[in-house]
Amino acid sequence: ILYDGPTTAAPVLDTLFGSIPNPPTYVTQGALTVQFVSDASAQPQGFHLFWSANPPPPTPPVSTLNGPGSCPFSALQWSFTPSLECALIDWSSLTIVGADGTVWPVDTTAAQGISCPGGMGSTLTLPLADGETIDGNCDLLASITLGLRDACDSVWNLDVTAEWSASGCDVAPLLSVTADTLCTGGCTEISATPRGCGTTTFSLQGSDGTSLIGPGPWNVCPDASTVYTVTATETGSGITGSSAVSVTVVDLGAWTTDTILCPGQSVDLGPGPISGEWTGPGISGPPWVFHADSSGPGVHDIAFSTFGNAGCTSTAVFEVIPFNIPQNLASCPESPPFQLEGWPQGGVWSGPALTGNTFDPAWADSTLGSSPYTLTYTAQGCVGITQVHVEPVADTIELNNVCASEPDMSLPNTPPGGQWSGPGWNADDGVWSPADTPFGAFTLTYTMEGCNRTAFGVVLPIEAGPTSTSCPEQLPFVPFPGFYPPGGSWSGPGIDTIGFVTGEYDPGEVMNGQWAPLIYAAPNGCSDTLWMFNRQTEITPSLIHACLGNEDNLLVSENVQSSPWCGTWTTLASGEATYIGDCEWEILANGFDVGLHQAVYSVNGCSDTIQVAIHPESLDLADWSSCSTDSAVALPELPPGAQWTGPGITGSGNSGDWNWSPAVAGAGEHGLVWNTPPGCTDTLWAAVEVAPTWPPPLPTGADTVCNNSALWSPPVPSSTGNGPAPSDANWTLDGSPWTTGYSTQALGAGPHVIGLHWSGDECEVQATWPVVVLPAFDVALLAGDSALCPGAGTTLEVEVSGGLEPATDLSIEWSDGAFPAVERSIAPESSGWWWVMADDGCSDPAIDSVFIAVLPPFDRSVDFGPIACFGEPTDVLLDAPAPAGLMHIVEGDTLGNGPLALTLSAGSALEWQLFDPIEGCAQDTLILIPSHPPLNAAFSVSPAADCIPWDSQPIRCIDLSNGADFGTWQWTPLDIAPPPEGSSTSGDFEWALAINPTLTLPSPGTWQITLALSQTPGCTDTTVHTICILPPADVWLPEAFSPNSDGVNDLFYPRGSGIKEWQMTIQDRWGQVVWQEAHGPYAPGATLGTSDEQGLPVGWTGITIHNGNPAPPGVYTVVFEAYSDGGLPVSWQQHLKMIR
Repeated sequence: ILYDGPTTAAPVLDTLFGSIPNPPTYVTQGALTVQFVSDASAQPQGFHLFWSANPPPPTPPVSTLNGPGSCPFSALQWSFTPSLECALIDWSSLTIVGADGTVWPVDTTAAQGISCPGGMGSTLTLPLADGETIDGNCDLLASITLGLRDACDSVWNLDVTAEWSASGCDVAPLLSVTADTLCTGGCTEISATPRGCGTTTFSLQGSDGTSLIGPGPWNVCPDASTVYTVTATETGSGITGSSAVSVTVVDLGAWTTDTILCPGQSVDLGPGPISGEWTGPGISGPPWVFHADSSGPGVHDIAFSTFGNAGCTSTAVFEVIPFNIPQNLASCPESPPFQLEGWPQGGVWSGPALTGNTFDPAWADSTLGSSPYTLTYTAQGCVGITQVHVEPVADTIELNNVCASEPDMSLPNTPPGGQWSGPGWNADDGVWSPADTPFGAFTLTYTMEGCNRTAFGVVLPIEAGPTSTSCPEQLPFVPFPGFYPPGGSWSGPGIDTIGFVTGEYDPGEVMNGQWAPLIYAAPNGCSDTLWMFNRQTEITPSLIHACLGNEDNLLVSENVQSSPWCGTWTTLASGEATYIGDCEWEILANGFDVGLHQAVYSVNGCSDTIQVAIHPESLDLADWSSCSTDSAVALPELPPGAQWTGPGITGSGNSGDWNWSPAVAGAGEHGLVWNTPPGCTDTLWAAVEVAPTWPPPLPTGADTVCNNSALWSPPVPSSTGNGPAPSDANWTLDGSPWTTGYSTQALGAGPHVIGLHWSGDECEVQATWPVVVLPAFDVALLAGDSALCPGAGTTLEVEVSGGLEPATDLSIEWSDGAFPAVERSIAPESSGWWWVMADDGCSDPAIDSVFIAVLPPFDRSVDFGPIACFGEPTDVLLDAPAPAGLMHIVEGDTLGNGPLALTLSAGSALEWQLFDPIEGCAQDTLILIPSHPPLNAAFSVSPAADCIPWDSQPIRCIDLSNGADFGTWQWTPLDIAPPPEGSSTSGDFEWALAINPTLTLPSPGTWQITLALSQTPGCTDTTVHTICILPPADVWLPEAFSPNSDGVNDLFYPRGSGIKEWQMTIQDRWGQVVWQEAHGPYAPGATLGTSDEQGLPVGWTGITIHNGNPAPPGVYTVVFEAYSDGGLPVSWQQHLKMIR
């Protein structure tokens, strides 16, 4: 039934029956109510409804934009009524723009996490990205695209905007200055930027009176340090704010005056109030000091420069007087007067023996006494002091014969102030060198003012040769064939018997790297040493570098050391080696091409090779750009030693092993620097574009998804890259654009393909994801039987199809809240609906139901006759009037329709079954027939034996009865021995519950014990036990016997009965055992004889047991020990007389 309204009270639109091949179409609006009605005989499966709708677009939500807290604002809040479905928000469309066009980016990733914790949000919290804040008064416009659902759940994308004015912010402008410190006469530029985004006017006022109006920037040239204040006024609000900046003007002036100094003087230079440094000759510090001795004589310019952006400098001129006088003078007493010289000229000498600038040695010696004499020279404010030593001339020095190989020697400077000269004299070192003096006689002179002293001798010739080198692989040779004078002898490492005379030297006998002193002893008694350095030829380093076109000599000693020295250089393949004299060679870099070359150094027959790496001046490579996913780029092969540095560079210094990886470099533009050891360098710029990345677009991350109604949208990018925006990406579902939420249920079961395409300048992202939507999840509830007999049960089974397979997370919910099993048994008391809801944890839950009909119960009755004693016959009436036609089955016998009258035993059980032949229902009943409680008379006798030994009395009657109210015990004889006189042979006594009576019978024989019990209603029961009582024990021993084999009284043994077991010991008069025997067990009441129960002989024949001989006649002692049939001990001791 179709109702045109929200309830069944609305007008009926139509009524439909059964399956309609071509159902009608209705045009209506508003709510439609569908009521499904089934008759009792139908078992329908459900129905299908199809409809279409054309709802109006959704109403945009009411929104409010504001900034939480106070200025500066680090986030905005955008409130919406009603709440938004966060999955339908296009976060990439969000913009926040100021009135002046300023854009504030929003951290949308953080915004989503804050605003939509449960999938819905009424307030979007929008934190600004990269730590930005809104710190000025500004009118803001926010816009975003929202997905909103209409009445039919279709999604509409609507652009929503909101405005808000940021206020309460500081209006003081932001100031910048090109230089805040100036030298005198300098200028700087001041700029002001408004904090807000509205129209703002500016004015500048300086503490020096400067006043300017306008937007700036302002160029100012202060004469002194000045504070400039800029005032900003917002046109709209009239609010003002000011900021200030200080500009310092540095006027250093002359930090120190121009100064004239004498040698030895210094000047402390103060650092001043401004940080800086002093520069110029003679300057040291800090602390800053000018030293005249360090600068030397002359005029020197020094300067003080400040640190910082002002760069101010102050200069001064220091002049050092070129002052010079002789330090010491020597003369003799007889020397004539001499003139003193001083610089600068025109000064004044003062001191003893002076006339003007003339000193008289004779007068000083005769008048003043011993020297030295101190003289002073003053000129241009400087003062110098010297001394004059006046002493008699010392004796001549005789050096005699001196070998030319002897070391340099010093000669006495007496008196001080003179000067030695002559052949071999080294004035710089103040020594005489025999090696530098010609062979033969020589004279040296010590010159003083007006007198001289001499030294003479003879230099003997000797020359072993100059220091030289050798190679360990070199053949023996004479290092210096021109040694003299000839006729001497050689000794030292590498000198053999031949070389002893000829001077031949064998380098192979000297270790590599060792100095060998070769000593030549000349006939004139002199000796000289020729030093040989034995060294394998070696060049250090083994590799040198140069830039192409470099005109410097590659073999300068700072670059290359070759050993031994004074060898020959050659080049291989290219380049040229040129000898330039004094054992020096030249190889120029411009003689080679770019690459690796070789040069050979040879000396003393050995050689070594050096590699020459020539590097290009530059690489002339064009800049390039790559995608971060591109493969690594091989950088140009270069001579060894070149290095690449920069982001993304991988490899080592080996030629051809350098690569640049965009993935390692990362996003942005990178400078790749090529460096070489000689300083050739170049820079290559490489840009890396990084594409955005997205997580897999699959709802669960798997390529197989469930069929449900959950909305599913393209994923938010996990990273945005640095190329075009991720929003430029094209998402497709089965080739069609995919921009909004979509459910797998709407997509339909089966295979589908998700596509993504994004293009940048260098990168391209193109990917597809195959996805399979599982069949719709469904559940069927199956009943074993939908119509039940009264009290009967059935099984319910859940069958699921579609959805996840296997459904490992399947959950079941039953209508009665039972345990969630897929199969269960039920036994309903009444008819009703049963439903089950199944959920596979992924698909939409499915539900199904079944109606279980329960037939009415049987109407039956049971009537009993009077209660009888247990087991007695009684009457029973069985009847079942409804439903009609029930069959009665009693104890398996079909007795037809009721009612049934039966005679049964009271207390028995009856199996009664009713069967409905129409519905097939059956009902089993077990009927217990009423009775009085069962009565059972029972007891047992203890001891439990066929015959009870006499001495086991009294006997106990153990009552095992039940159900009795009262009763009687009674005992009577059946077959007994005559009882003792006066004893009673029968009797009775009352029965009592839980009492077990005892009984002692007067004589042995057969007795009967009877227990008779009764109940108050008159029910009785009796039981009887017959018992046997054995006679008492009776045993004796003879007092004499005659074991003489006459057949009469030859055996001694016990007589009697009632003994269970016995032992007999016989001893002689001295207590020695002559016989011992034991027998048993015997049957109760058995008579003792000459053999026991096992057939063994019994008795003593008079033979002793210790030797087997007949015992002598006499009296013996017999000890007899026994147990009666009842277990009582029996023992005695008696004498036995043996007669032979």
